[in-house]
Amino acid sequence: MLDPILVTGCARSGTSLVAGSLHELGAWIGKCAQVQDPTSHPNPKGFFENIYIRDIVNKGILTYLGHCQYGIQSLPKIEEIRDLPAFNPIVTSLATRQGLKSSPWLFKDAKTALIWPPWVRSFPKSRWVITQRRKESIIRSCHNWTFLKQFNIDWDDWVESYQIRLRELAEEVTPLYVDTDILVNGDFGQLREIAKEVGLTWNEWKIKAFIEPKYWNRIGIVDCKQSNSKSIT
Repeated sequence: MLDPILVTGCARSGTSLVAGSLHELGAWIGKCAQVQDPTSHPNPKGFFENIYIRDIVNKGILTYLGHCQYGIQSLPKIEEIRDLPAFNPIVTSLATRQGLKSSPWLFKDAKTALIWPPWVRSFPKSRWVITQRRKESIIRSCHNWTFLKQFNIDWDDWVESYQIRLRELAEEVTPLYVDTDILVNGDFGQLREIAKEVGLTWNEWKIKAFIEPKYWNRIGIVDCKQSNSKSIT
């Protein structure tokens, strides 16, 4: 079995957008939760997260270490995760039981950025894809997503904490970066190169059909209108 394509980045930076695009190009993702109401959901086309690997591995590790399973309120320090053991038999078993054979496959989760050392040890030949988005846009999205509003934290510090961990990851692997603002605006160059690097066949028509710019800032606009404040564009 090939090592996975690992898509990560700060939450609300476009990890779902990139994972969904790579899935459109043929990357296997396994069992993912379905979006119940696309008309009001922040990710109307889905999160593209393998729910079994996410819940058993990533959420399981965060919970075991005594941190927030969502990777929001309490984040592990690098000292806590540096020596965590590899878990590739668990992940490969979960993927195989879902039908994965030999095709390129991906696992996407922003929380992987918080616990990357055992992922690197488990799958040393993985290609890491890291999403990038302006910090101000990420923070705005956090403020305006109903789920995240329940957490009373400093979003600026939270985004910086993720970025620190992503910089530490980049010292251990050679990541492939994609600027999701550029991607949404119709420049597919970075994504095209990533597809080539990870062994997927490029199909611009599929990507154009999948990426809909109207959704990119939509959740902020909806929530702001509901709160009777000025719309954000």
